Amino acid sequence: MGYWIFKNFLSERGENEIRRWVNTLSKNVRIKIDRRIRYLENVQYFQREPQYVKQMVGYEGIYEIRIVFAGDQYRPLGCYGPDQGQFTLLIGAVERGNRLEPRDACALAMQRKAIIHNDRSRVCDHFG
Repeated sequence: MGYWIFKNFLSERGENEIRRWVNTLSKNVRIKIDRRIRYLENVQYFQREPQYVKQMVGYEGIYEIRIVFAGDQYRPLGCYGPDQGQFTLLIGAVERGNRLEPRDACALAMQRKAIIHNDRSRVCDHFG
């Protein structure tokens, strides 16, 4: 078992928001995202992997997972927690022209971060 367990944010209705986003992407992109997450599960201090993980400026505790495929930049945003040894993916985004789409991705990630830290039932295993 690795250092980290990756979790996904669940909507109020129990829908896996990250899996829903990933399923809109091509098969090859889905594979690349899951491979990157598998890799990061086994990196003790993955914030030291700036080519793969970067803290978002102005959004405390929010990190982007950096994935490039065929020139497109995929940026699932997440945070540590809600429990020790967990990292929760909060929203999927794509970076275009130095801007994330959806444009409110960081603000929404901050809202979802607060939700999962207050209600641990709002996450599920990424690989499960």
